[in-house]
Amino acid sequence: MYHENPTAGTMTASQRWDLLTASQRTGYVTGIPTTPASVNLVALAPTPTPATPAPPTPPATPAPTPDAAAAVGDPHLQNILGERFDLMKPGKHVLIHIPRGEPIEKALFRVEAKASRLGGECADMYFQDINITGAWVEAKVGGGLRFQAHGVDDGSPKWMMFGKVEVKIAHGLTRQGLQYLNFYVKRLGHAGFAVGGLLGEDDHREAMIPATDCVHHTLNLASLPSSRSPYSFVSVSSNEDEV
Repeated sequence: MYHENPTAGTMTASQRWDLLTASQRTGYVTGIPTTPASVNLVALAPTPTPATPAPPTPPATPAPTPDAAAAVGDPHLQNILGERFDLMKPGKHVLIHIPRGEPIEKALFRVEAKASRLGGECADMYFQDINITGAWVEAKVGGGLRFQAHGVDDGSPKWMMFGKVEVKIAHGLTRQGLQYLNFYVKRLGHAGFAVGGLLGEDDHREAMIPATDCVHHTLNLASLPSSRSPYSFVSVSSNEDEV
């Protein structure tokens, strides 16, 4: 039997004959006349062509959830193109500007955040202030919205929709007791306009370069798979505890 002798396919004819007679594969077929003489052996099956196995199905990448982002300092950002990077420059940063390229006074939706290093010159960096302005915001909240890390935390942040874009601000606290802000946004792909800012299509390379005088270890998310899905979350987090 071939399954008992898998190497038979590579044997010569004489070797196969020796295998047949040595393993006593005789008398397997009945009813064969004795005259003329006949070889009553069970022939080994030819070497089958191995079937090409189907490639394994890669595990599905779970969709991020509003509370899934985590970091140890240095806000981790993912832009509308799915590119992930760490924000390494302190100061004010435009995270979102819609429409892209239009002046501030014509902005429909604009998010500006101030990042500061907490605990020293080369310590981890966190968001301390976030301002949300633009015509879409003015239509709902006159004067825009401002969030501060030391402001009131209601403990249950809600998603807010402006135009077709949804955002959420959540307060955080490090193990050392430092307060900071997390910023989440989704549906940027449904904005209906080109999106500028670090979370849009603008160049973010300068913002992700650490200061030359600080030897700083960061979690680099650039290797994660990107997604251009308009439903994907774009999140920023500076949480001390990794999920």
